[in-house]
Amino acid sequence: MKTHYILLSLFLNIILFANISAQGCLDAAIYMGTGSDNMYAFRGDATSVMAWGANSFSAPNDFNDTFLGIEGWDHIDAALEPGNNTILLFSGTEVAFLSKSNNTVLVDPAPMTNYYNFLPAHFQEGLDAAFAWPNGDLQNVFFFKGNEWLRFDWDHATNSISNFDGPHTGSWDGVFTQYFTDGVDAAVYYDETNKVYFFRGNQYIRYDASSGQMDAGYPLPFTDNWGNYPADWSCIDAFNNGDCNIGYQLPDDACGPSSSLDFIVTDAPGTAMGSDVVLSGVALYLEHTYVSDLVISLISPSGQEVLLSSLNGSSGDNYGSSCTSPTYFEDGATTPIHSGVAPFAGPYSPQEQLSSFNDGASPNGKWRLQMCDTEDQDVGILQYVELFFSPQVGIEAVEDIHNEMSIYPSPNNGNFTLEWKGAPLKEAMISVLDMTGKTIYKTPAQAYTHQPINLDNAPNGVYLVQMRTPDRILSKKIVIQQ
Repeated sequence: MKTHYILLSLFLNIILFANISAQGCLDAAIYMGTGSDNMYAFRGDATSVMAWGANSFSAPNDFNDTFLGIEGWDHIDAALEPGNNTILLFSGTEVAFLSKSNNTVLVDPAPMTNYYNFLPAHFQEGLDAAFAWPNGDLQNVFFFKGNEWLRFDWDHATNSISNFDGPHTGSWDGVFTQYFTDGVDAAVYYDETNKVYFFRGNQYIRYDASSGQMDAGYPLPFTDNWGNYPADWSCIDAFNNGDCNIGYQLPDDACGPSSSLDFIVTDAPGTAMGSDVVLSGVALYLEHTYVSDLVISLISPSGQEVLLSSLNGSSGDNYGSSCTSPTYFEDGATTPIHSGVAPFAGPYSPQEQLSSFNDGASPNGKWRLQMCDTEDQDVGILQYVELFFSPQVGIEAVEDIHNEMSIYPSPNNGNFTLEWKGAPLKEAMISVLDMTGKTIYKTPAQAYTHQPINLDNAPNGVYLVQMRTPDRILSKKIVIQQ
């Protein structure tokens, strides 16, 4: 019998808001121009005014109380100020024109196609970001959708559009090719310095419009550098960087975008899944008070979905014991996750193979961890998730799904035994790599069936143990806990 909690409905409302707003620090932003020196920042159904010079945010208010005449909208996707005392707000497929003087609607919200019928169909379904910068009598207007962008000129004196260009990918000096490869949450132009600010998750990049280059030292964490960012707008660093204590709260009895974490991979050691790179493991620390409520799956940038665990662990608590002692999903682990016992610390084989991601698509881009809670009353918080990739080089690298090679104990303190089946091996080399791909230990295999390994000085973490023979490589992960 599951435990009932007092005031559950109140708590559920709180965590649902946290999930809706946890995909990025900003949904949209617009700088109101010289004179006001204010930027309106949008998040969910609220807006906050940031005094740019003071780098200080106001307390958030319902944006329908600030921008009059757009009742019925519950979020803002993009905003821009194209001149002529006008601001544009976009929500879903609609756009509204408002007076910059009093934030009151000039033209009621209407489909974007009424004004921008030249847009590609997927742009008409909703924008991710927009901004405009001046170019003589014209405004260069930029729209962003996913990893694509387009540009056109707007003559605000005649309200005419010309010189449509795009959509494009890339450019912007690496903003979209090196860092924000899946697109941006918001973009804003600051005319005092001729800079463009691109936002994604808890990261932002400053781009110099004069030189056409990113400023050095970016990306930077947004909430560490932008004043008193509203506490109610808690946001996470949505990058595959191994951060602990993410604090991503799952809604109770829900499945879908509100119970999913999107995060960005930018530096996988290859470009084609299954060809020159593989997903070798998924580390997870998820606090939950009744883990058999959960169905956990991972979705790749190409849309391939793999079920990691479904309704396992009975009434136990948690996946993993801590960020340094997580559940580690890997193909070929000795214990299937459905046979494990919460908190599942250590290596487990997922319910579907990670090798299903080997579809030739790029590993870089937006991955989604979907955590469906199938019952009410119990709640969870995701504290850590990290994807580990391994390069495919030279001869075939084989995840040891037939258990030809075993390692015990695992987890261990750096001292373990490697054992293999069959005849004594010759011309075989044993290597241990950290998760950056650096070899930290290497020794020839002895001419018998097991061999002790000593890694006393290895830091806690996940490592790849490989046995390389003349025709292939066998590999297994281990977790070291000193």
